[in-house]
Amino acid sequence: MRPWGELGKGISMSKSHLRGRLSRRLVSVTHAAETIGVSTRTLRRWIDDDKVPAYRVGERSIRVDLDEVLALVRPLREPSGGVA
Repeated sequence: MRPWGELGKGISMSKSHLRGRLSRRLVSVTHAAETIGVSTRTLRRWIDDDKVPAYRVGERSIRVDLDEVLALVRPLREPSGGVA
């Protein structure tokens, strides 16, 4: 587990990598948690466990990429459409 102050430290990125990040949909932890129906505490635990990358914006603000969060809760395969 890494402390919140350590998020994003020591990361160096090429210009092409940075351009790819511009298309990210960065949202607050609260917004992402509400979107997928989990508590903010659960989402912060996933961040601490490196299941979801987090990005520090400014001094205090933490953001997550909504697409990365949604990828965690997508089913691996679609359920069969049959009714029993």
